[in-house]
Amino acid sequence: MMPRHRRTSQSGVSLPEVMIVVFLLGIVIATFYDSFQSAQKTSGRIDAQMEHLAEAQGLLRSVTKDIRTATSIQPSSSAFIVAGPREVQFYAYLEQGSSTSTTATLPVPERIRLWVDTTDPAKPVLREESKKADTPITTPPTYTGSQPTTLRLLGTYIQNTGPTQPLFRYLDYQGHEIVPTGADLSATDKLRVRSILIELRVKRSTSGTVKPTTVRAKIRLPNVIFGVAPGT
Repeated sequence: MMPRHRRTSQSGVSLPEVMIVVFLLGIVIATFYDSFQSAQKTSGRIDAQMEHLAEAQGLLRSVTKDIRTATSIQPSSSAFIVAGPREVQFYAYLEQGSSTSTTATLPVPERIRLWVDTTDPAKPVLREESKKADTPITTPPTYTGSQPTTLRLLGTYIQNTGPTQPLFRYLDYQGHEIVPTGADLSATDKLRVRSILIELRVKRSTSGTVKPTTVRAKIRLPNVIFGVAPGT
């Protein structure tokens, strides 16, 4: 009697099974792609924020160095010509620095202006203008003559442009903010200023997902605090 051979089923993969595999593979690829895109965007935001931070810190150091040397041009007078939220004008010893001595005889200070220039609204910049006193030197000195004016571009992409985004805040000897009633402190309030709080906002990226980088610094004014002025 001949042995019976058992027939083995070798059926292939059906079309529904192929479609399910393709569908699941598509989900995996789409998830991976979304994760990759998200990681790239996050990395781009971090790179932009680090770039903003480096620029803002460098700019803050420069502004801090200059404002720290603010001084009056006469004893008991204010160091400030204009003290506004996005502009400050003052007398300063840019080259001589500051002094804590009340008996020092110092050269005549320069007149300094720092302001947010919004000539190009899309790219506001921070500028500094300095002018030496007229010669021959008078008491008090004047700054309206033929001495050259030096203009410097300090930083770009400044975001302190709105009414709620002041660049400069002014503090009294107790650290309380002196709030101006308009665009400038009054003459009396300028005499009360002992330090300045700077809040600098910088944003170079045009992406809406990248927020401005903000750096802050409180600057004490030793020449004002100790009453250092030319001839004192």
